[in-house]
Amino acid sequence: GTLPIRAKLGSVMLLLTPMIFLLLTLPMPELEGGKLVRHLLLAVQLEGIAVLSMQVRTRMEVKERRDFYKTCKLRELLVQEKVKRVIAEHEAEAGPFSSRHADRAAIPPASE
Repeated sequence: GTLPIRAKLGSVMLLLTPMIFLLLTLPMPELEGGKLVRHLLLAVQLEGIAVLSMQVRTRMEVKERRDFYKTCKLRELLVQEKVKRVIAEHEAEAGPFSSRHADRAAIPPASE
């Protein structure tokens, strides 16, 4: 699937993080021989961490969006239920079996 919006914006960091690390530390004069290999391994580990964090960020965003969707649908359902309840209460108060209607039926119509 495609990446969520915020994850797309953060995907730039997948390449930038190890590149910035290497650009800032490779010019150091103490990197000779085995230290250079260790340094490159650190850059690879940093890339792995960036990939893992990207996966976690993507999963979190998808979960947040699903939760938001469920909340909106639940809120919509609750509003529909409230509307039905108000309509039913109104019909019960003004309908033929309501106490108001019974009171009106008990009062004889005014004669002219």
